[in-house]
Amino acid sequence: MSEIKFFKNDLEKHKTPKEILELKEKKIESIQDIRERYGILFISTESSESARQIGLKDDREWFRDALGLPVDSDRLKTIYALEENLPETVAEAGIIIGGSIYSVYENLPWIRKLEEFIRIMYQARKPLLGVCFGHQLIAKIFGGEVERNSRGIEFGNVSVDLTQEGAIDSLFEGISSQFLAPESHQDIISKLPKIKKTVVLARNDMSAYQALAYGETTRSVQFHPEITPKILEKIGEALVQSGHLKREQRLKEFGNLQDTPMARQVLRNFDKNFVLKYHLKKK
Repeated sequence: MSEIKFFKNDLEKHKTPKEILELKEKKIESIQDIRERYGILFISTESSESARQIGLKDDREWFRDALGLPVDSDRLKTIYALEENLPETVAEAGIIIGGSIYSVYENLPWIRKLEEFIRIMYQARKPLLGVCFGHQLIAKIFGGEVERNSRGIEFGNVSVDLTQEGAIDSLFEGISSQFLAPESHQDIISKLPKIKKTVVLARNDMSAYQALAYGETTRSVQFHPEITPKILEKIGEALVQSGHLKREQRLKEFGNLQDTPMARQVLRNFDKNFVLKYHLKKK
């Protein structure tokens, strides 16, 4: 039970600045030590070379950096769902499923295998976060519907509004009721899943379901908490070249491009409030 002490604020027990500083340093060391023991499995739904083709690092590195993990950290293990077999059991304490150029309704063998993998992990109550494609795939698995948004592609830094339920959910701890988040998608969840424990946590004008909760351990977001302005710009250039985005829209969106720390905080909240806290609570 000693591992959960870092969640408690016991600074009041120390009266001198020196003692307070020493306690803070010990708590930081304790948190880092605990984090290293609870890994995260990142399921990439892109090929291992797709990001590099447009001059970007691997998407694993996007999530690693957004989570605040050092370059040499082994906490984030990666499996490329297009190229590798998914494991039957997962030793890591939590799972993140990323975005993709594919659509969840495409009849591709690797997508069907990923669906079964998610069902198993959900039943095992393994902390799970779906991002963009992952968000839509989890909804589809549980009986929701995903389709092309007739209003077109949602791209750039966009405003996201938390619902009343979202404002008190630990995934959005410390995040404003309205915040900016990077988006790059045209598919949307058009109908909520049938599972009873589904709760809408966030929405905006382009998508009524920007974030969803499924029970205690599964969450999903339509936006990209891992994407930086540099990444978004590169993706925008690729979308213009492929004809999926009009150049005028790209120029308009990049006129006000900025960092989105509150969106990034979602990943760190998932790590702290789901991956770590859930497993420490079970001890």
